[in-house]
Amino acid sequence: MWGFWEADVDRRGGMSGMRCAVAAVAALLSSGAVASAEPAGDPIVGEWTVKYGAPATVTMTLSGGVYTEIAKTPVRVTGAACDVPVGTAIATFTQNGAGSYTGKHGLWLTNTCAFANWTDATFNLSGDGKTLTAHFGGETPTFTKVR
Repeated sequence: MWGFWEADVDRRGGMSGMRCAVAAVAALLSSGAVASAEPAGDPIVGEWTVKYGAPATVTMTLSGGVYTEIAKTPVRVTGAACDVPVGTAIATFTQNGAGSYTGKHGLWLTNTCAFANWTDATFNLSGDGKTLTAHFGGETPTFTKVR
């Protein structure tokens, strides 16, 4: 079944290259080895609330021109009874115009909340910088800036 994040998985049960990459990012994030080069006044960087399967808080970071959405609280997978854990990299994206961003958003299985794959995503920042709307896989969650 699919919620906001389900996709085909490796039938052999092994980790695909993408899963390995996500595992590596998660390990780096949890170790504190990733610098949070966050320019002052960047409208995306900071904490945001969002509702996927349930309300959650995520942190948007910026490093090397790439934004990363990271779970600050457990993130409920839409249509599931399980959560993506704190520290999980959920999406990565870059700016491609004023208030416009493109990248990838993770998809997770609804029966286990295991990572499945990445899907194309776009993000649009409101004129006042207080909301960010994502578009991916038929989903359109709206993020609200906390700080």
